[in-house]
Amino acid sequence: MQVTADDALTPQQVAEFLQMSEHTILDLAAEGRIPAKKVGRQWRFSRARLIVWLSEGDSHVRSVVPLARKTGDRTARRK
Repeated sequence: MQVTADDALTPQQVAEFLQMSEHTILDLAAEGRIPAKKVGRQWRFSRARLIVWLSEGDSHVRSVVPLARKTGDRTARRK
């Protein structure tokens, strides 16, 4: 699958596309639970691969979406 510049998304764009927080998207990418590539220190996502990932089935998507955290529960902090 060839990826073009128009196909590459930032974590913020993916968060908007999936209606999730950017923090959750970055966590999923770091855990290898969402298709992503690290370019230098930044994550990039393929729109086409995300669509394929989503189409794999609702049970798979639900299994990777973490439950909402309690207020103040910030066990993993970013630098």
